Amino acid sequence: YGEESDLSIRLLDKGWETWKVPGYHVWHARTFRQRTRQDRADERMWGTMNDLAFIVRRCPGWLMWQYLVGNLTNQILFSLKNPRERLGPTLAGVAKFLLRFPQVWTTRRPVRRETWKQYRGLS
Repeated sequence: YGEESDLSIRLLDKGWETWKVPGYHVWHARTFRQRTRQDRADERMWGTMNDLAFIVRRCPGWLMWQYLVGNLTNQILFSLKNPRERLGPTLAGVAKFLLRFPQVWTTRRPVRRETWKQYRGLS
């Protein structure tokens, strides 16, 4: 669940500074080519679920519904660019999110609207 995103937005909401550092790269243990098709499918599935969960947990007020619909639409459109490899895992991620929605909802602690806007402007 995007720990770095969650921590960053909560720190920002408490008045701490969050910096975007262009040119700073995180290197993963394996390159895209070293990951199997199943590895990529799993990453897509969990990434989809985590993106949706992040919105529910942190997005303020009614904006949450707008961002959920928008993110879900973008996830589906992106997966349709390579449906053979992406559509199944994306839909699996949506299904996992829907199954866990009641549990995710109990952990909802939205940030202030100003924080959400500021955070969205960093990307």
